[in-house]
Amino acid sequence: MNVEIPSNKKAFIQSLVTSGRFESNADAMTEAIRLLEAREKLRAEVNKGIEQLKPGEVLEEDEVFLDILAELNDLERSQSENS
Repeated sequence: MNVEIPSNKKAFIQSLVTSGRFESNADAMTEAIRLLEAREKLRAEVNKGIEQLKPGEVLEEDEVFLDILAELNDLERSQSENS
């Protein structure tokens, strides 16, 4: 797949590589796609939650926050493994 990236975004990606944040442009783009996937998963979960509220399916806040913390921990662990 060939993707045209705007020049200002190319410069941003290159600055991340130059600073040592990523080893290559491909690594930076892989992380960008991973974050996009995570955002879409979160969007789906939010929409699912909204749909569940309609018929009155409600979760206790402690359960919700524990789930959120677990997902954040998974994301942080994944990010540190990829760094």
